[in-house]
Amino acid sequence: METANKYSDKSFSMERLAILAKSDFIVNKGNYLKLVLSALGVFVAIAVLISINAISEINEIKKTYLLVTGGMIKARQISYSSMFLAFELWVFFIGLTVFGSLTFSSLSSKKQRIVTLMQPASLTEKFLLRMFVYLICGFIALAIGFFIGCAIIQLSFGGCGVMMEGIRDFFSSVKESGYIVAIFILLALAGNSIYTLGSSLWPKLSWLKTWIVLMAVQWIGAIFLITGVFSNFNFEEFFKFFENPDIFLWCVIIVLSALNIGCWFITWLQFKNTQIIQRFMKK
Repeated sequence: METANKYSDKSFSMERLAILAKSDFIVNKGNYLKLVLSALGVFVAIAVLISINAISEINEIKKTYLLVTGGMIKARQISYSSMFLAFELWVFFIGLTVFGSLTFSSLSSKKQRIVTLMQPASLTEKFLLRMFVYLICGFIALAIGFFIGCAIIQLSFGGCGVMMEGIRDFFSSVKESGYIVAIFILLALAGNSIYTLGSSLWPKLSWLKTWIVLMAVQWIGAIFLITGVFSNFNFEEFFKFFENPDIFLWCVIIVLSALNIGCWFITWLQFKNTQIIQRFMKK
């Protein structure tokens, strides 16, 4: 007890964080490996399934149409590469929420809280380790899975090249493409930050509980919106402020940034005040 408190009172130490990370990896490397392989497996499975269907249809086109098949094949490549991108990005988003919900799963029982909180390191180092493993490493694992999927569709039917061509066309034709990329990244991080906060509040069955809370918030928001519509609220005047696309997009970026920072800050406060014996968490 005294040893743990002694370290908890000390300021941040990079050396101590490295030692903590090494010991954590030694203890949990099996679980981390299973998690990473599961994430990679989902990306690979989607890419393989799409590739099989794409190859089958392209071969059928080549057999059926003996003349000028290039345009039809290109159309199928665009269709399947778009499908791949949509599914893989959806998995990426969901994957970040899953990693977020696992961030503080080590606090789900009294025994696990004893192991986590009594480690010879400061609370800041313990918190940063969790964030590093499940946010940074989780993001990297999902990115690797996405690029492996890209390699599979490129080798099978040239889908990655077509997809990159479409992305380049989008960036060259849409003026606000930089804003859109920033919003996309912040949205992905928002999923992680919200579920990370949920993990700190209710570590057991965190993903399900956070999802239920989000659904409840959405229903409440919809009710308020409907109430506003039927109460003759002047939405037209309200949205005149956002007629300028740059103002609207900047507002979205600011709101999403504030949401992420707020969730992570509350998560830190919750973790800092976590006790071995928690209310409603006696086990």
